[in-house]
Amino acid sequence: MVITPDSPALPATKGFINHFTTFGSTVGAMPAGVSSDTRHLLGSTLSSHWQVSSSYEVKIMPNFQEFDRQDSHVVPDAPMFTLQTRGTLSLNLAAFKALGEPAAVVLLYDPEEGIIALRKVPRTHHNGYPVRKQGNSRSYLVAATGFASYHKIKTDVSRRYIGRDYGDQTWGFAVADGVVLKHRPRPPKASVHDIREGTGTHGGPANR
Repeated sequence: MVITPDSPALPATKGFINHFTTFGSTVGAMPAGVSSDTRHLLGSTLSSHWQVSSSYEVKIMPNFQEFDRQDSHVVPDAPMFTLQTRGTLSLNLAAFKALGEPAAVVLLYDPEEGIIALRKVPRTHHNGYPVRKQGNSRSYLVAATGFASYHKIKTDVSRRYIGRDYGDQTWGFAVADGVVLKHRPRPPKASVHDIREGTGTHGGPANR
């Protein structure tokens, strides 16, 4: 006999119970690793609906995370830069630390090699660009729109780069080495008008 997560007598618990195989006539001792809440739930559920034996198996689904294919180009804990559309530069935490956790940076460019680089400077430096934290994330932003426009650097799409160490706390990347980031389209949301009119997200009549 198999109890699945869809069984009406088995409400959701912490962890995903894949299946519970039972044989015989009486409930036995729970195996090690099963929480007290799960022990109570399974014991009371089974005793109410089935006569089972002490021979059974509990499988808990691990907390899997789907791998994003874009991350195949990411080196864990390596300084990473993203040149976003319209010229904003994004730094991950490793890049921020490699630069010396700067309050400001200067933007450098080698036109022959097509290399962009950043170097830490005091906040009062006349050519300095402030480095600001991006909300609650572990990324930092530098507004480089004017810099990208002046050097005619393409920013039509966002590109990610693995940082290179050029010495003296100067880090950067070759523009030609970027990996284009593809943004996944988000499903459309129903507008207030749609909700009031009783229509779905695609403009059709909602189910009544």
